[in-house]
This record gives sequence, C-alpha cells and structure tokens, in this order.
Amino acid sequence: MNDYQKLIEILEKNNLTAEEKNYLNNLRNEDHDSQKIFAVYNGLKTSGKNKTFVSKEMLADYVLHINGFEPENKNVITLAPEIEKQIRTSAYLKNEFEKLNAEYAEVDNFITQTFVEKENNHAVQLNFYRRFRIPVYSFSALILIYIILFAAFNIFSPGYKKHILLYDNSDKSFSRGRISEYFQQSLNYINNK
Repeated sequence: MNDYQKLIEILEKNNLTAEEKNYLNNLRNEDHDSQKIFAVYNGLKTSGKNKTFVSKEMLADYVLHINGFEPENKNVITLAPEIEKQIRTSAYLKNEFEKLNAEYAEVDNFITQTFVEKENNHAVQLNFYRRFRIPVYSFSALILIYIILFAAFNIFSPGYKKHILLYDNSDKSFSRGRISEYFQQSLNYINNK
C-alpha cells in the first residue's frame, strides 16, 4: 500500500489510535507532499462542516426573516450570516434572493391594497347605515310603542269589551219593538230573496 493511500485511510477514520497519530506526525514531518495532503484534507473536512447548502426553501424563509416575519425553519435565524455570505458570493443565489424578495413585495402590496379597499367599502357601508340610523330607530320605537299599547289594551280592557267584535251583526233586520211571527217571516223572506 502506498504511503499516500495509507495517509488518506487514516485521515478518514474518526478515532485514531496512538500508533496512527504517531505515524501521521512522522509522515507530516518527513514528507512535504503528505503535509499538503493533510492540510487540504483537514481544510475540506472543516469547511464541509461549517458550510451549509442554501436551498430555495431556506432562501424563502430567509426572505421572511428579513422582512420581519417568523420563518417556518427556525434555523434560518441562526444561519443568517452564513446565508448572507453565500448570497454575496453566488450569483445564482443572489438572483434567486432578488426574485423571492420581489415576489414577497408584490404579494405584500396586493394584500395591503386589498385590505385598504375592503376598509373603504366598510366605511361606505357605515356611512350608509349612519344616514338611515335615525329613521330606523324612530320607526322601531313606533313599532315598540304600538306593541306595548296593544298588549296593555288586551290585558286591561274589561271582558264585555273584548267580545264586542265577536258579536255577529249580519242580521240587522231585528227591530226593538214587539215582533210578531208573521213580521219575522216576512223579514226572513226579504233577506233570503
């Protein structure tokens, strides 16, 4: 096995024994190329841990965070400096960020205009109701007074006055005087004709 292959194999291990650590130190001190390989490998290993991949979802959450809203992914808040660095260095991310920010501004403007129009419509409706408020209140007060008077007359009127309207006045042919049987038959005959 080649020294370089053995060096890479040892570097890929997570837990090194004392013998392997000693071998790495000796190899680094003796060979300049192995020292470069060791430095590059450690640099890649640490940069891979620190660098995060910024997806479109993460970028969208970052746009929400910048504009003062709570993002879905709370990690965006802690990763904001790293995302800003990557946006500054990558033209693709910068372009996507500008698109998402423009879409956010467009949606925000649309929503604010919609609510302003609805508030104006609501104000017009309130003015309409305010204009007719006094006649409506007076009409409802009139109806309430009528209902109260009707109830009071029904409750407090004597019994003989309650039944006045129930009396059948359709037969008005009766007279006050003495009525003979023949006179009554003649009146019935005239009424039935």
